[in-house]
Amino acid sequence: MPAIDIQVLEGVFSPGEKARIISGVTSAFAEVAGHTLGAADARAMRARR
Repeated sequence: MPAIDIQVLEGVFSPGEKARIISGVTSAFAEVAGHTLGAADARAMRARR
């Protein structure tokens, strides 16, 4: 299963917005490569300063 690492600036996105980003990235990846590589894991999000 591919892993997607999402990094955002600290304090910019609310927890709800982060959840929407993760959901959107996971859906987009599955739409493009889902049948080839299986589901993606985009559960973690790191904050960068």
